[in-house]
Amino acid sequence: MKILSRGGRATVVAALATLLLAATGSMSQASAATTYWTFKSRYNGHCLTGSASTTAVWTAPCTGGPSQQWYWYGTREVYGGESYRMLRNRHSGDCLMTDFESGGGRNAVWQSSCANQTNTREWTNDTPELLSPPYVNNSLRVSPASNAVYTNDPLFSHTNDIPYLTHTWSRSHT
Repeated sequence: MKILSRGGRATVVAALATLLLAATGSMSQASAATTYWTFKSRYNGHCLTGSASTTAVWTAPCTGGPSQQWYWYGTREVYGGESYRMLRNRHSGDCLMTDFESGGGRNAVWQSSCANQTNTREWTNDTPELLSPPYVNNSLRVSPASNAVYTNDPLFSHTNDIPYLTHTWSRSHT
């Protein structure tokens, strides 16, 4: 076995250090990349979709396009042990919002500017199948009769013959 000279060892050490720095640098860049999520309704098999030109939100057949990609944005808030952040649409740059007060057992959902983080713009997915705003027992759901989305209490849905499955979502990320 041949033993490297001091100069040879220094060259090997320098090369290994360069490789390590290159690998670490590329790992840092990759870990800093935004993680985009798609949310697929378990009820109708369609994905949560946001318009790029209006405030509209609905479900549509899943394409994986930017209008169906969402990412967690803003400061993480913790209420009752769950983490809440704004959910921002990649295509429009706006955040998912609800009003808790539309009436008729369902609350409107739309996109709005992410400029102010408020509880009407915050969501959690800590319970993996639900997308829920803070302070209320509401969760995002699809309409059984259309591609519209609302928030309301799953217990309200149950007493009004709206399947619980309309409240459940699978998630995947890129």
